[in-house]
Amino acid sequence: MIWLQIQSITSSSVIVSAPINANLAPPGYYLIHVLKSSPDYPVPIGIPSIGKIIQIGLPSATGTDITPPTIGITSPSSRAVILGPASGVVVNVAGTASDSQSGVTSVKVSIDGGPSSQATPAAPGDWSIWTFSTNINKMGPHTIQAIATDNAGNKTSAKIPVTVFL
Repeated sequence: MIWLQIQSITSSSVIVSAPINANLAPPGYYLIHVLKSSPDYPVPIGIPSIGKIIQIGLPSATGTDITPPTIGITSPSSRAVILGPASGVVVNVAGTASDSQSGVTSVKVSIDGGPSSQATPAAPGDWSIWTFSTNINKMGPHTIQAIATDNAGNKTSAKIPVTVFL
């Protein structure tokens, strides 16, 4: 059950805000009720309306999701100096991603513009927190890039510079 924030009420309609991201309500169909409070009872109760089935998430034919998701790299910090053995250093990358329209479908990470690899979500389909681990074998400055893609195909990226000493 998700409580939705009421935006406005008229005699014939109630307008509410959709859930803030697809992790709270993945795209699909939902049964929605309006609860009416009753002053006839000494304690607040909710009397449910007749349910209505609504669709949340996937873009409709009349409108498409053109808003890219958001992404951030939380670890390592930007300009971090990472020390490791001569055989290379393991770099653990972590971050956050979200999309208020259609939901995040993937996060990929690359080093120095090389091939990207899939990160690991906090839970299946939950990209609010993601992790990635890689080995860097070359000393010097490097760029870590994370790319988030949403269900509509929109992409956005974040980059941070780090320096590796072997």
